[in-house]
Amino acid sequence: TELAAYIRGLGFSAIADHNGTGDVQAIPALYACGMGELGKHGSLVHPEFGPSFRPGFVITDAPLVTAEPNIFGVQNTCETCRLCEQNCPPGAVRASDDFIITEGVKRWQVDIPTCYEASRFRDEYCHICVDVCPYQHKANGNPERRDIYKSVMKRRKQAGYRTPAWFIEDEAKVLDGSVG
Repeated sequence: TELAAYIRGLGFSAIADHNGTGDVQAIPALYACGMGELGKHGSLVHPEFGPSFRPGFVITDAPLVTAEPNIFGVQNTCETCRLCEQNCPPGAVRASDDFIITEGVKRWQVDIPTCYEASRFRDEYCHICVDVCPYQHKANGNPERRDIYKSVMKRRKQAGYRTPAWFIEDEAKVLDGSVG
């Protein structure tokens, strides 16, 4: 990428990467540098873009200013929300009390083999856990996302899934456009 080329032009090594293509796992690296907080569904939740964003990054030996993890309440929400857990077709998103601590960071373990096995029979990658995440839609005024959100919530209701009361209050604000 242009950024990696620029850094190499300064005399440092630089490798452009994105999740799944190299030796670095993007989610732990992006969490450590303050790009977001870990969600129960296994994705990084960015404070502005939610859990469905595709960041790229550059691995370099250039001296950089370090950042701290950005904690803004995602994990507290995940403990009680459970929308991703309740809506995961194969049950790959585990219960709220099923978590591990790795290097001082709490994270839930998603059953990746179960997720992939169920996803391979679909026309497209499942992604329902992220689609129903409140951080995907709250405070996002994009009309297209709002329509997708309405559709997902309608299907959830038709399938008999419950929505927490606190979320319904915020949902009304999202749908009437007063949030975002």
